[in-house]
Amino acid sequence: MFLTDRPTIQEVGYKTYVINCYGMQAPMLFVGEKRALLADTGLGNCDLRGLIEQFVDVPVEVVVTHEHADHVGGIVQFDKVYAPEMEIETIKTYDTAFMQKFLDFFIQLIQEEDGTIGCFKPEKKMLSWDKIPKLLPLRDGDRFDLGGRTVTAYRCQVHSKGHMVLVDDLSRILYAADSISDNTGPANNPMNPKTYVSLEDEIRGLENIKQYADTFDRIFTGHVGWGGDLRFSGSFEPDVIDRMIAVGKNVLSGELEIKLEEEEGHGIRNYAELGRTRLYFFKQFLRDEDLPQEYRYC
Repeated sequence: MFLTDRPTIQEVGYKTYVINCYGMQAPMLFVGEKRALLADTGLGNCDLRGLIEQFVDVPVEVVVTHEHADHVGGIVQFDKVYAPEMEIETIKTYDTAFMQKFLDFFIQLIQEEDGTIGCFKPEKKMLSWDKIPKLLPLRDGDRFDLGGRTVTAYRCQVHSKGHMVLVDDLSRILYAADSISDNTGPANNPMNPKTYVSLEDEIRGLENIKQYADTFDRIFTGHVGWGGDLRFSGSFEPDVIDRMIAVGKNVLSGELEIKLEEEEGHGIRNYAELGRTRLYFFKQFLRDEDLPQEYRYC
């Protein structure tokens, strides 16, 4: 079997790349004529910057879609990083000890008995977080002109309260990270910071993206090649957004059964399904007014 101790790079559009970081997270890189944009940075257990600089000869800007450690781990290799405005303070609380603990937790979830993750032999030591980059606010509608292509950020608060997605006008790809797929919603594992969104707010985030549906043709998540399986690096079509909205609205109207799931990687959550589409949420937080004040929509 093919084994590697380095991340892999796959081209999914013109100068558009998925970087598979040991089967645990898959950042996306958009390369323009003047600049490149890296969306998310993995868990921080590899030289991601060095890998990118081997084949990109323009300056690299960095954004992270949300606060979870599996997406922000590698930011320490860069001088400045754009992050969702309402999640910056959470990221600032992380340190090397926390990040190493998160990495250990994540690896043990999906590694095989021989320590591999699919085709990967993962590095198990975290980069130092003794110095973090300057964190700049990423807001709904922010645009990155890379030269010959523009990437726009939009808020899509399905997975976390500040979660952002990115739409590239050249490849017409939407990089959804953890907020859009046939099986997603808020995470509630013991390693993630406590963050809640109401089901109403999840729907609001999806409807925010739906209004731009004519600007993208494909949707990639931040976990392409999950578990180190590189046989299929597939995308979702935009209609997945409609299916997710339908699940949420049918829950609010009482037409769908609410089920309970407890799973080590995501914690205790509720969900409902329509066909192949499953949307997660918290039964006690269906509506905005159900949330504690600090998690209210703003």
